[in-house]
Amino acid sequence: MTHELRTRVTQPSELRLTIRPGAVATADGTSQAYDVTLHDETGRPRYRAQAVRAKRSPTPPVADLPRLGSGRPVTYYEDGTLFHGPSLRGITEVLDSGERMVLAAQLADQRMASGAWHAPAYTPVLADLLLQAVLVWAREHRGEAVLPTAVGEVELIAELPDGEPFLLVVDGVAETSSGFRCTVTACAPDGRVLQRFRDVEAVPSPGLGAKFRSAAADRS
Repeated sequence: MTHELRTRVTQPSELRLTIRPGAVATADGTSQAYDVTLHDETGRPRYRAQAVRAKRSPTPPVADLPRLGSGRPVTYYEDGTLFHGPSLRGITEVLDSGERMVLAAQLADQRMASGAWHAPAYTPVLADLLLQAVLVWAREHRGEAVLPTAVGEVELIAELPDGEPFLLVVDGVAETSSGFRCTVTACAPDGRVLQRFRDVEAVPSPGLGAKFRSAAADRS
């Protein structure tokens, strides 16, 4: 059975959300899954996702984390690394700039569209910090401006803290034909995992760095 919901937006002029129930093999057997697709008014797919209902195994804490306050303040929102405005500027400190990068973050949540984009254990404003961390890693280690183009899997274990500090860990980086792929984990200062984005794909684009710097200057 297919369920469709039409939603009017500014650009594109119309989006059509299609949800198809199905099943997927998991470690515990077969679990219920839902394939979600968003098409624009021309029928071109804009976004795809698969939601799976399955039992979650216990998640071990992240080990060997530096302590808050032991790093350096960031300038990423001023130097063109990140282009976000004040309400999304939540990365505060570089705790470890190595291949396994650790950043500190703290941001007050904003309920966009009266909370229409929020879900249990998910807020788009705080979750955006996980993707911002990917841009920081790319600038520090590749000297590139990138954009995330896909996320392979999202684990929502607990809510990200509203206005309280937490850590972002970028690791598992692997080269792809168009850029790189990595994992980003949001965790409490004691290592307890809150959320994890696996297989985040990032792609560089010519001239993107100049656009980021221009946008950052306009918002500063």
